[in-house]
This record gives sequence, C-alpha cells and structure tokens, in this order.
Amino acid sequence: MSNTDRFWDAMNKSVVVSSLLALIVWVAIIYLSVAQGKIPDGLMAGGSLILGFFFGARSGQQTERVQAANEALKAYATGVKDG
Repeated sequence: MSNTDRFWDAMNKSVVVSSLLALIVWVAIIYLSVAQGKIPDGLMAGGSLILGFFFGARSGQQTERVQAANEALKAYATGVKDG
C-alpha cells in the first residue's frame, strides 16, 4: 500500500476533517448571529446538514459497538451455562 493510499484511508476513518468542517461552519453561524448579521439560508442549511451527518455517523458507530458487546455477552453466557 502506497503512502497516498494510507493517507486517504486514514482520512476516510478520521473524524478530524468532518469535525473541522462542522466547526468552521458553526463558528461562522455563531459569529453572524452575535454580530447581528443576516445568516444566509444556505449557510444555515449547510450547517444543519453537516451537524446532522456528523452526529448520525457517530450514532452508527455506537450501534455497532453495542451489537458487538451484546454478542460477546451472549457468547460468555453460553460458555457459563455449558461449563
């Protein structure tokens, strides 16, 4: 695997890029609201979309972890009953 492939694989698994993007957009939205400027509809929609995607992706990871933990508990319980 080349360095370029490893870089893009790491970026794909990383939350740094999505976190940074969400932070930049929401800082702009908060700045405009504090400065009492008009927040463009596209910026607000984009910020909401990014935030929803960010937390939606995180909840999917949490579901996978819970399912793996349940499988491990079932396997342990089966071993206790048998042994």
